[in-house]
Amino acid sequence: MTIKSIKALHKKLFGRIHIFAGEFRDVSLMKENTRFCEPQYINMSFQELFDNLIQKMNGQI
Repeated sequence: MTIKSIKALHKKLFGRIHIFAGEFRDVSLMKENTRFCEPQYINMSFQELFDNLIQKMNGQI
């Protein structure tokens, strides 16, 4: 899987509900006292998370 395929899956699953489905967010979000990842860091953070997941699936961690 790649980021592109994950985004495509997200769009397929949620495209009828959210017009932004399948795209990384470009606005800051905060709910109560929780601040979510800033848009400029989403791609990098997702890639890091994805790489760690692949390593775990391959038994490297």
